[in-house]
Amino acid sequence: MTTSNTALHIFASMLFIGLLSLWWQITDLNESIHPLSRSFEELNFCRVQQDQTFGYVCRGSEYEDFADKLHGLIEDDSFHQPKHWGKRSGPFPANSTLLAVGNSLTRQVFQALACQYQQSDSLVSWVDQESKSENFMNRGTFYKGTFKNGATLYLVTNHAMFYSPKWPEFLTNLIQVDQLESLDGLIIGHINHFMNAYNTSFMDLMMKEAKNWDGADFQAVSPPVLSDFAKHYHGPIVGVSMMADWSSYDQDYFDMLAQHAIIDRSNVRIVHGRKYISHVGECASNNWKDVGTCEERPDSHRCIGSRGGHPDLIAWDTLETVSDLLEYHK
Repeated sequence: MTTSNTALHIFASMLFIGLLSLWWQITDLNESIHPLSRSFEELNFCRVQQDQTFGYVCRGSEYEDFADKLHGLIEDDSFHQPKHWGKRSGPFPANSTLLAVGNSLTRQVFQALACQYQQSDSLVSWVDQESKSENFMNRGTFYKGTFKNGATLYLVTNHAMFYSPKWPEFLTNLIQVDQLESLDGLIIGHINHFMNAYNTSFMDLMMKEAKNWDGADFQAVSPPVLSDFAKHYHGPIVGVSMMADWSSYDQDYFDMLAQHAIIDRSNVRIVHGRKYISHVGECASNNWKDVGTCEERPDSHRCIGSRGGHPDLIAWDTLETVSDLLEYHK
């Protein structure tokens, strides 16, 4: 082989190696970017457009800033979550029946869940059992959701029966089961106390509705908490603390942790409703009908919008905890 041919061969080899290296760099770059983009599109966000009738919808620069933080958190490689987080094709195990109870913030979490699975065509129906309406964002107190995999979710929130000592009997009658033990799982949110609602429209509603339930007294009877439900139900329980904070130290979460320690059961777990606040901010609004602007207030409902919201994250955390718990204790 001549000197010129050898030099040409070496040059060709180096060019090939260089092109191969460049190809690998481009491939690595694509693999580092596009799966994140695809995974974001695959995530079960409740994407609320302005032409939809939902409560607590926010728009504007403050909401966009929040949404940027929300998506940035999800795309952060150091932010580790279960592989099915936000991607489950069905919210609960097939043919399971669950009951969720709590306040309007609990309702926000599960209305977001219903919205997510309606958009992915996995929801069969989401019915306000009082009005028999399928409006997703009614402020009803009793919903029933059914899903394509046969799962059923009952949602009871801001209900006056919880201020009666007879609430266990009333609750089983409401969801038409013989006993709570027939359920596959319970999800327990915060149920408002009289002191949380003094001089509010919620107090006026409970004072009125309590007359319909024997023994109910909104001012005198403390509603059940996590440990009370654990006395009446021995199956899997997931406590979900509030996304809002009416104290200055995330009181609802720490109260649930204290109750969890008292219950001392392996089939009880807690989801922290304010886990992501330090990453994404508050983005709050109490505007039910009007479009909100995403305020930095800890004591209010959570904004939703065209790019998702805080309730999506807590819905995903709750689904992972429920699925793991039911699988472990089946």
